[in-house]
Amino acid sequence: MDWQGAPSVADHSWENEPDLAQLRRAHSLLRDNPAQALRDLEGLADRGSTMSMLYIGYACRHGEGTARDLVRAAEWYSRAASRGSKLGRYLLGRVYLELERYAEAQQMFEMGVSENYAPSMNLLGIMYMRRRGIERDTSRALFLLEQSASLGNIYGKRNLARLLLKGTFGPLQFLRGIYIFISVFKDVLSTDPRSEQFR
Repeated sequence: MDWQGAPSVADHSWENEPDLAQLRRAHSLLRDNPAQALRDLEGLADRGSTMSMLYIGYACRHGEGTARDLVRAAEWYSRAASRGSKLGRYLLGRVYLELERYAEAQQMFEMGVSENYAPSMNLLGIMYMRRRGIERDTSRALFLLEQSASLGNIYGKRNLARLLLKGTFGPLQFLRGIYIFISVFKDVLSTDPRSEQFR
C-alpha cells in the first residue's frame, strides 16, 4: 500500500483530536495492516477524530486497505468538512469532480477560496478555464490561479505558467510564464511533497 498521498499532518489542527496516542498507533498500521488501521481509525472517527476521517476518506478514494468507493470517500470527507477541516472540504471537492458533481465541487472550492486556501483556488481556477460544470471565465480563472500561486501553491504556479506560456492572456505574458515555470522547478526541489503547496 502506498500512503504517500494521504492527508498530511502539516495540514491539520491537532487540538480537537480525542486520542493522539491511538491515532499514532492506527497511523503506524496503515502500511503493514491497513484493514486493522481502518477499523481503528473508524473507532476514532466515531469519537470525533477529524484526521481519522481524512485518512479513511483517502483509503476509500484510492482503494487502499478497502475497496475503492468514491461515494464512501465523499461521506468521510464530508464528515471532516463539517468539523471545519479546510483540507476535508478541498478533498471532498476533488471527489465531487471525479463523480462529475460539478456544482457541489464548485461549492466546496468556493468555501476554500473564502478561507484563502490555495489548493481550492487552483482547482476552481481550472474549473473556470476548462468549463468543468461552469461557464468559462478566463478573468476569474486568472485571478484564482494568481492568488493560488502567490500563496505558494506549486500546482497553482504550474497551471498559471502553462496558461501564460500558451498565450491565453496575451503574448506579452509569455516571458512571465517562463519565469513562473522556472520558479516551479525551484519550488519542487525545495518543498516537502507532503505540504499544502503540493495539493
